[in-house]
Amino acid sequence: MVTAHRLDRCIPNKSIYSATVLRIHSELCLFTLTFCYVAFGVGNLIFVGLQIRHYSKRNCDRILYPIYLHLIFILVQTFFLFKNSQWTIKKNKAFVRFGLMHVLASNLSVWLRVLVVEVVESIVHSEHTDTHGDRPPGMVVILPIGKNSNESGCHSEGSLFQFIAPYLFPFILEYSLIAVATMLGLFNSLSIHVTRDIVQSVKKLLQSRLRAEDKARHPHAEAQEGHDMDKAHRGIFLGMLVLAGTIISIIVFFFSLRGDNERGRNNAALIYHTSDMLLHALLLGSVLAAIVKLSTLKYSFSRNNSIDHMLMIFSMSGLIMFEMFVCLSSMLQYMHR
Repeated sequence: MVTAHRLDRCIPNKSIYSATVLRIHSELCLFTLTFCYVAFGVGNLIFVGLQIRHYSKRNCDRILYPIYLHLIFILVQTFFLFKNSQWTIKKNKAFVRFGLMHVLASNLSVWLRVLVVEVVESIVHSEHTDTHGDRPPGMVVILPIGKNSNESGCHSEGSLFQFIAPYLFPFILEYSLIAVATMLGLFNSLSIHVTRDIVQSVKKLLQSRLRAEDKARHPHAEAQEGHDMDKAHRGIFLGMLVLAGTIISIIVFFFSLRGDNERGRNNAALIYHTSDMLLHALLLGSVLAAIVKLSTLKYSFSRNNSIDHMLMIFSMSGLIMFEMFVCLSSMLQYMHR
């Protein structure tokens, strides 16, 4: 427990204390922002993934280079947004401010560009509908088009990317706005130097006060420690990548099944089996890593099994039966061939 005397030695003035409380409040709000990063980041990754698939099938190498850079920018920025609450800048603040303003301007540029693209797309689609009838919307302007881009068929109509891109525009806009707000908050937080020790001291003091108030209100209640997600950014980030890849594979799978094309059905089967094998490989690696991490813990037997534990046992039993029957059917199909 942190006493007031120890806290006074850690915090020299009230401005630092106020800044520390504001930073703790921002850390508590980080849990909600994390889910916003995940949701809108997944939409961004789906958009970029469909872009890469659309242009790679048409051999549009010149258009693919900016898309790859945009993909790297999204991944690096999302990982930075997950970890920004744990970073404390002690020197080279001018360089850090310049970098934050550069990233902020980049996100504003992406937001403005996508907004203009969406408006132009709506206008052109409306004019095309009035002239030729109702047709699915197509992407008009996404990247700077080269001299021979239209001749090589890079922007041919009827593709999956052109059909689904208008529905992904809000994800890009919201992601850019959240990134701009976060970068602006980080820029303002550099004005007062708050170290990690000060943050932890004030946080412990506030937690001790809350526990004392709860104990006074509910004297017979059991004390429960709060669990934060400060160290879960890597898992959430990797889970976001897996979720985006899974959604892209599902979209491409159903789009390949359209029509009676034999090649499309073969591609759909290939996509399904490849994604299924990759997911099972990731699950196997996660299970092995969990076994290694949990091997040092002792088993605590308790008869007070909750509903969550029972549901977990039932779901695992059903999953094992499902995988067993899938293996049997695959073996029988292979033997018939």
